[in-house]
Order: sequence, then C-alpha cells, then structure tokens
Amino acid sequence: MQPLLDRGDLDTLMEKCRERLMLFNDDAAAHYFLGVALHRRGELRQALVHLKRIPELQAGWDMRPMIQAVEDKLTALEEKPDLKVVKTTPADRPDPAK
Repeated sequence: MQPLLDRGDLDTLMEKCRERLMLFNDDAAAHYFLGVALHRRGELRQALVHLKRIPELQAGWDMRPMIQAVEDKLTALEEKPDLKVVKTTPADRPDPAK
C-alpha cells in the first residue's frame, strides 16, 4: 500500500483498501491507508471514519494528532452563515398589526 501512496495513485490505493476491508473489516492498516488517501483527496469526513477506527483495532497506534489535524481542517472549511446588517431598530419598523 505504501508504494501506491508514495506514487500518489490514490484511486488504486483506495480500491485495494476497500477490497481488503471487505474481507477483513478489522484491518487497521487498510483503515489507515484508506483514511490517508481520503484525506489527501479532501474527503475529510470519510477520512475521519477510518482514522478513528484504528485505535480500536490496533493498540499503540496514536492517531490523535492526525485525527485532530483532519478535524481542524473540517472546522476551517465549514461555511459560516453571513451576518445580516439590520439598518433599522425595532422602534423604526412599522407595526404589522396596524
């Protein structure tokens, strides 16, 4: 898997990881490589699904820094609603009951 990642062949890497996970759903390495590939493609939410699974499957793999980095990217990308500027005060507005 690492050579595919090194070459940037993310489509093939993701295909191989998914095939592996269909046979062995608890393969931490397949979750890792799929998570990294998804992260590199910008599919951050899906990357998190796989990266968060790794510590459950493989003791000793500290994924906290990578998970935090992906979560930080997601937070930065989330759209924030535009604020509307209100030019009149409630006292200036006409009373709809009249």
